[in-house]
Amino acid sequence: LRRLLAETWGVESPVVLDPMAGGGSIPFESLRFGFRTYANELNPVASFVLQGTLVLPARLGPGFAEEIARWGARWAKRVEERLDRFFPRQSGESIQAYIFARTVACPETGKPVPLAPNWWLRKGKDAVAVRVVADPELEECRFELVRGDSIDFDPDVGTVKRGEGRSPWTGATIPGDYIKSEARAGRMGAQLYAVAVKTSQGRDFRLPTTTDLAALEAAETELARQLPVWEAADLIPDEAIPYGSKTSDPIRYGMETWREIFSPRQLLVLGTAVEELRRLQEESRGELDPDRVAALGTYLATGLDKAVDYNALLCTWEVSRQIAKHVFQRHDFSFKWSFAEFDGAHNLLPWAVRQVVDAYRGIANLVEPSRMSLFPGRPEQAADLVEVRRGDAASLPYGDGSVYAVVVDPPYYDNVQYAELSDFFYVWEKRTVGHIYPEFFASELTDKAREAVANPARFEALDKKKAKALAQADYEKKMTKVFAEAYRVLGDDGVLTVMFTHKKVEAWDTLGNSLIEAGFEIEASWPVHTESE
Repeated sequence: LRRLLAETWGVESPVVLDPMAGGGSIPFESLRFGFRTYANELNPVASFVLQGTLVLPARLGPGFAEEIARWGARWAKRVEERLDRFFPRQSGESIQAYIFARTVACPETGKPVPLAPNWWLRKGKDAVAVRVVADPELEECRFELVRGDSIDFDPDVGTVKRGEGRSPWTGATIPGDYIKSEARAGRMGAQLYAVAVKTSQGRDFRLPTTTDLAALEAAETELARQLPVWEAADLIPDEAIPYGSKTSDPIRYGMETWREIFSPRQLLVLGTAVEELRRLQEESRGELDPDRVAALGTYLATGLDKAVDYNALLCTWEVSRQIAKHVFQRHDFSFKWSFAEFDGAHNLLPWAVRQVVDAYRGIANLVEPSRMSLFPGRPEQAADLVEVRRGDAASLPYGDGSVYAVVVDPPYYDNVQYAELSDFFYVWEKRTVGHIYPEFFASELTDKAREAVANPARFEALDKKKAKALAQADYEKKMTKVFAEAYRVLGDDGVLTVMFTHKKVEAWDTLGNSLIEAGFEIEASWPVHTESE
């Protein structure tokens, strides 16, 4: 490769820039080749991720994975000791997930209606479903597990469809507007109807016991006790969820602050985890050098991010794969009628830490050959090859003609509203790594105004009918500025490579116009198969 580059550009090691670096795949490959690499990114959450995917693996190498695992195990153990009583287990079982249905009061009887789109727990030859029993003598529905050939009802028929409910007490329709109004009034609850477990015989399900239900109540009481302390210490995100293209759904169902996306027990788990993480970060100062203290805090905070994503009211039980699915199954905050909760005492943090350790080890092992070959005496100097900068891609601090290659995978028009979605993590990261990366977490929430996406919600207040057209014009204007800046920093024989996949013609039209207006000449295009067969 170096010989080819020398023949093409006259240098073996060109300067490579990704002005919209995201999670860092492009600068990571540049770093592996040993090139001088600039990774620029506006979004603070992505900027934080870039530290973990680029700078720290290059500096610390694969061996740091053991440090993350050791301290992560200590962190998980402390959280388990504090929360064990809120997640009781029967002998010989590990709890995979608690499965709940959201509830509202039946308009006629006042009794809680469990709202679920279907009642499947598992499909196939060993199918398991839940039968809802609404006995008039009961104050709330009870449930029965029905298996295999004994399933004599249609579990696909739930108690909610297209936003409207059906009361099992009366059979009457519950209007969607009524459900939303109850939710916004704070009267939407949740009812535990099944527990997914693992035993020596494999995966199975059981009904919740009185002990399970008592633990839920105890957790709610404990949260009420802890909240004043946590609020004073700013441990829990109480920022309001701003209205946007993707945040309108939770707001419509009464979730007005980021903490309201979590049930009381989930919030108790996460608050405890943040509190213990802060203590652990302080302890690590006595055992590790400052660089490793910051790196450890970075990766354990990433573990908390993983826990937040998999332990919220927007998580679901995946019937086909028998797993709990995370919040971002799609690029939105779609409301979930039934949700799955991890065992927050025994399973959540150990699993999250393992995920981070595996990811770190894999990334660091890919960088290691370059570290050792380019800097045989001081491999940590490989980190000096990469510069991570948080800032607008339309205003870069690099000199005219100083870059050989700009390689970028830009935002795809209206496909993903990055800032709106990343607030979900930002509000937690601000509390776990804000002291390590104050330059990333100075504002209350992420910057929506400057990001280059087509977001109609930003223009609805100006003109609701023209919001989409205004968003398109805003995207084209911003992308033109980004590409004009790329044109400026590129040398005369420099090359811009753009990755772009979008189904809409207007998205391609807008991108093409931006490239041409910035002064570029499109010389080639390659179709790349990126989707799973």
